[in-house]
Amino acid sequence: MSSIAFVHADRSTEMTEPMASPAELTTDQMVILRRTGKQPLRFRGRQVLEATGHSTEGRIWHEINIWHKIKGDCFVVDLRVFKKAPGEKDIFHAESFSSMAEAVAYLESFDPKQDINVNIDTDSQVLTTAELTLKAVALRQQLEEAERLYQTLLGDLLYQIETSNSLHD
Repeated sequence: MSSIAFVHADRSTEMTEPMASPAELTTDQMVILRRTGKQPLRFRGRQVLEATGHSTEGRIWHEINIWHKIKGDCFVVDLRVFKKAPGEKDIFHAESFSSMAEAVAYLESFDPKQDINVNIDTDSQVLTTAELTLKAVALRQQLEEAERLYQTLLGDLLYQIETSNSLHD
């Protein structure tokens, strides 16, 4: 019996559904990963790692899933960026790599600040210098927060990889 894993943006569904059991994580299945600005990535595989940086304090959080793709014997990184601010869109990255080392290199080089929206209207004649300065400080805090939260999540994921006997190339 085969199953299909649809990875979508409905956070209310994702957050209320129970986490997959270890047995479910090792089952081969048809996977369809959403990608922002690109066609979905489809493959048959099994999830080997998952980590979430969900935080009630942050305005942004990341989820990372690593899949082992059966055909081609490669790894797929599914990196999701969730935003809490009203009107902000979640962002989905998914890429294939020929080895776990390449997947890790991608995650280590990923810049979480790239997904932060800059909402400062620099052409506005209404903003005072003080208001513009405050907006710049707030933006800097958002960038630092995104970096800090992502690096914490990445550290947790790298620890999982290092301590897992089945994931070493």
